[in-house]
Amino acid sequence: LSLAFLGRADRVKASRALSRERVIEGGEVELRVEVECPSRLFRFADRVPDGLELVGGDPGGMALSAGRAVYRVRAPRGVYVFWRVAVDVTDPLGLASVRVEAGDVSVLTSLPRPVEARPPRGALGGRPPTGDTAFRRAGIGEEFMEVRDYLPGDPLKRVNWKATARLGRLMSNEYEEQRSSDVLIVVDTSPWTAVGRGDTVLDHEARAALAMAEVMMASGRAVGLAAYGVGIVRPDRGANHLMKIADLLASLRPGNVRLSMVAGVLAGSGMERDCSIIVITPMGEPDSVRAVEMLARAGFRVSVLSPSPATAEAGEGGRVVEAAIRLAEVRRRWLLAEASRFADVVDWDVRRGVVWAVSAVC
Repeated sequence: LSLAFLGRADRVKASRALSRERVIEGGEVELRVEVECPSRLFRFADRVPDGLELVGGDPGGMALSAGRAVYRVRAPRGVYVFWRVAVDVTDPLGLASVRVEAGDVSVLTSLPRPVEARPPRGALGGRPPTGDTAFRRAGIGEEFMEVRDYLPGDPLKRVNWKATARLGRLMSNEYEEQRSSDVLIVVDTSPWTAVGRGDTVLDHEARAALAMAEVMMASGRAVGLAAYGVGIVRPDRGANHLMKIADLLASLRPGNVRLSMVAGVLAGSGMERDCSIIVITPMGEPDSVRAVEMLARAGFRVSVLSPSPATAEAGEGGRVVEAAIRLAEVRRRWLLAEASRFADVVDWDVRRGVVWAVSAVC
């Protein structure tokens, strides 16, 4: 009789509804789970993915014929998959039970926290801002190229009066044309990016990458993304492309990978060499320096934003941990100096925030 009763377990139905399928990291989502079962008694559980914090309610329960559960979770940055609902169907006598899975798979995406960042152009000094490339072609720009004979239509402000007086004829200054080039943001996901109390180095990297992409797109530049696991997303513009970048940044996880693997693919790709590349890396290993060198030697203009793992880990641990952090930071500073031979390097104390980082690079 019990076996005959349990044979009806394949008629179990379940559904799950999320209040939102996309949320900003740290946001809360409400989930409603409903289960119908021909059995008189069953127990069900919605399995909460690792990394989510249960902040209210219960994701399961016991019911007769029909049951419902309502609960809330808080989501750090990431992509979370809710598998089918687990239902344990019990016969009326309590002698036997069988587990079935019902319902559909759901996905929750927690995006990096957006930041209002409108940095001044050229925050690193006299060089063109990241994403602006000087071309050896006559045009309106800021970089002096040469002195030439005056041509009808040249504005008076471009007349070189000293050269005119010396040569006895009108001479004009010529400048290199500067135009906005494409920008590719490379995000490091090597083991050093897992460091951090609460927010990891990779969390800081993702926020900075999204903020830079938004700022540069707002100024008319096309922006792309490259990282291990997501491949190369070629530069483009528009709100849909920015959302695509945000989704990919949400999916990044630290792993046993090398930044030079991504750099090697980029160096051998058909990416235009006037594309500016921003590498976001903690610079924890010599491999990161090799990656920057590979990109520079391939003809790209490279900038490096380096979040300090020591500042992400600061304030916690005993003397041994603090000594290890200081030692690692000394080594990292040496690696940053090596990388500065091939790129403009910004050392980022993450406690200063994302706005500072974006202002220092863009």
